[in-house]
Amino acid sequence: MADTFMPMSSHFDATGDASRMRELFIIGNRACAIVIFPIAAMLIILGPSIIEAWVGPKYVSSYTILLLLIVPRTIYRCQAASSRILFGMARHKALAIALLIEGVANLILSIALIGRFGIVGVAVGTAVPMLCTSLIFLPYYLCSLLGVRVRDFVSQAYALPFGLCAPLVVVLLVMRQLFYAHDYVQLLVQLLVGGTVYVAGLLCVFFRRDPIGVKLRTRFAAYVHQSLGH
Repeated sequence: MADTFMPMSSHFDATGDASRMRELFIIGNRACAIVIFPIAAMLIILGPSIIEAWVGPKYVSSYTILLLLIVPRTIYRCQAASSRILFGMARHKALAIALLIEGVANLILSIALIGRFGIVGVAVGTAVPMLCTSLIFLPYYLCSLLGVRVRDFVSQAYALPFGLCAPLVVVLLVMRQLFYAHDYVQLLVQLLVGGTVYVAGLLCVFFRRDPIGVKLRTRFAAYVHQSLGH
């Protein structure tokens, strides 16, 4: 999905449209977060059930590895538009250097920790450098490059996705308390209920705040009013 932002950023950079570039930076990452946050919430809350239904109960202990990896990966993926913007602006050299440093740090930490902590040490060795890239390099470098305050970027890009995920998290926690999913059917029930709540909130925001959604809602209301009038 984020690949669509690369030609857009290239166009805005070529035309010198800094305002639209900043808008793309915020809205693009907001869209990425809207997609990845609910997936992460489902994996974090229903992780043991997902692992058990997928490969069996003896692998549920791998849930710790899932948690260690899903958090930094989610933070990185919710900024997927940032890396595409760098490619579109031909400013991806810094990203390449940051990822190279991350890879080297990953290797060193994993080797240092695997002897004492096993696979958990490898997960930590992967998670820590990725968190540094996601929490430090990407937001600060992009905000500096585009002239956006980090605080404004975080609030404008991620407040809405976090708000949309709040009801989903509550529903999933309640569903998990009601029954533990041991197979795909039970897991599907929990995911469908949670997913329905999330989609309902997303549609509500779309029809209330998005210009296209507001226009569609207005047209629908006018149609209903006209139909009732006849």
